[in-house]
Amino acid sequence: MKFYKHILFLIFFSILIPGTDGTIRGKVTDEDGTALVGTQIYIPELEKGAAADIDGNFILLNIPVGTYEVRFLMIGYQTKVMEN
Repeated sequence: MKFYKHILFLIFFSILIPGTDGTIRGKVTDEDGTALVGTQIYIPELEKGAAADIDGNFILLNIPVGTYEVRFLMIGYQTKVMEN
């Protein structure tokens, strides 16, 4: 019974804490506007990443507010680095 009380407390407590995380989302295309499926999107400082879907869209969740370097890697293409 004590275990369930702790879980309920944690759920209730987590609702009270304001969110300080952000989201990075976008679409990866080549110069012609063709979606680059499977492009790796990576933030080295956070060691977080994602891959672009079939339409080139990606989303990175739970990113702490701040300024980061975001890298885009795809086989056959030059690595692109976006800062700030």
